[in-house]
Amino acid sequence: MTTNKHRNLYRRKYIFTSVGIFIIAFVISSIILTGVQVNNTAEDEIELKSHLLADRCSILNTQIQKNLENCEDFLHILHKYPQIQEFTEWRASNDTLDNEFDLLSPSEKIEGTFYTEKINSTSLYQTVLQYFQSITDEQPGLEMIRMFWGDGNLIVGTVNGIENIADYEGDKSWFLDSLQISNPEELYVSPISIARRTNTTAIRMVLPLVVGNETVGVLVTNYGVNCVLEPLFDVSEYSHQSAGEFFAFLDLNYETAEGIEIGEIYIVRSDQPNLEINESTAGDIEFKAEMFEEVDPNSSEVSHDLYSIMIDEVMYYYHHDSLEFSNRQWFTISAEPAVNFTIDTQTLQTRLILFYSLLGIVLLSLAIGIAIFQANRFTLYEEKVKELRELLPICSNCKKIRTDDGYWTNVEDHFRAHGDTDFTHGICPECAKKLYGDFL
Repeated sequence: MTTNKHRNLYRRKYIFTSVGIFIIAFVISSIILTGVQVNNTAEDEIELKSHLLADRCSILNTQIQKNLENCEDFLHILHKYPQIQEFTEWRASNDTLDNEFDLLSPSEKIEGTFYTEKINSTSLYQTVLQYFQSITDEQPGLEMIRMFWGDGNLIVGTVNGIENIADYEGDKSWFLDSLQISNPEELYVSPISIARRTNTTAIRMVLPLVVGNETVGVLVTNYGVNCVLEPLFDVSEYSHQSAGEFFAFLDLNYETAEGIEIGEIYIVRSDQPNLEINESTAGDIEFKAEMFEEVDPNSSEVSHDLYSIMIDEVMYYYHHDSLEFSNRQWFTISAEPAVNFTIDTQTLQTRLILFYSLLGIVLLSLAIGIAIFQANRFTLYEEKVKELRELLPICSNCKKIRTDDGYWTNVEDHFRAHGDTDFTHGICPECAKKLYGDFL
C-alpha cells in the first residue's frame, strides 16, 4: 500500500511535470507563432501598400488620359470649323501662290513668312486668325494653333493668342510623319519636346488638311505639358506624403522634334523639377526601356506588379502603368522608398510577446487547475486499484497476515506500517454477545 506521504509526493511531481511540459510547449509555440505572425504581417503590409501604390498610379494615368482626350476632342472641333476647310481649299486652288513660291531661293523657302505676307489681308485669313484668337483662352494650356502647308510654311497661326507671322516646320520629323496621314480624322501626336516659339515643353496634336484624297497641309495645336500632366504637378490628392515618394511620367523612346532618337527621359518627376525634359539627360535615367517589357529577366519583382530599383543608392519599390494615346506610348510611375513598406518588426514582436505572455498566464493557471484535478483523480483511481488488487494471505486461526517477504504479522501492525491508518479498540455487538452474553 502507498502511504499518504508518497501519494502527495507523486501528486506534486505529476503537477510540476505537467506544468513544465506545458510551459516549454507554450514558449516554443509562442516563438514560432511570433515569427510567423511577424512574417505574415510584413507580407500583408507589402501587399496592402503595393495595391495602394498601384491605385495611385492608375488614378494619375486615368486623369492624364482624360486630359489628352479633351485636347483631342478640341482639335477635332477646331478642325471642323467651316472656314478652315474653305481656307485650305482656296490655298490648294491658288496656282499663283504655287508659282511664286517656286521662284523663291532655298533659304527664302524656309523663312516661314511667304504665305502670311501674301494672304494676311484676305478675308479668309482674318476670319480664321480671329477664330484662333477667340478660342485660345477657352482651352486651358493651349499655347499655339497653326496651319501649315505641305511645304512646311505657316499659313495662319497664333502663339498664346497673338498672331504668328513666321514659322517653318518642314525640317521636323513630326511634321513629315503627319503628312503621310490621308484620313482627316486620324490624330497624330508628336513626341513631347521643347517648342521653339514658346521655349516650353509641349505636346503637339496634328490633324491632316485634306483636299480630295490628298493631304496638303496640317492643323496643329500645341499644349503646354504642365497642363496636360497637371495631376503630376499637384499630387497631394494621391500622395501618402511619405518621405521620398515620387511620381513620374516617362518617355522610353524619346526623340527630338528633328527626329533624333535619344532614349529614356523623364517628362516630369514630381519630386525633382530639375529632371523635367528641358534639363534632364535623355537616355541617362534609372528606368530603362527593357524594364517595361512583358518579360524582363533583369527586373526585380517584389510582388505582383511591384518592382524594385536602386536610385541614388536608395532602394525604391515602384508600380508603372502604360498610357497609350494615338501613336504614342508613355509610362506613369509611382514610387516609394522600400523602407516605407516595412513595418517596425521590433515593436510588433514586443506587442506579440506581451500578448502571448498574458495569454500564457491565463492558460498556465488553467493548466495548473487541470493538473491538480487530474492528479487527484489519478490518486483516487490508484487507491481504488490498490484496494482491488491487494490479495493478502491471512491465517484462519490467528488472523495474522503474511507479507510479501514471507513474514507473518499482525493485521494492525501491517496497516500501520503501510499507511497512516491507526486503530481504536472496541467490541462489536455479536462478539460482545458471545463473550458476555450472560451479563447482557
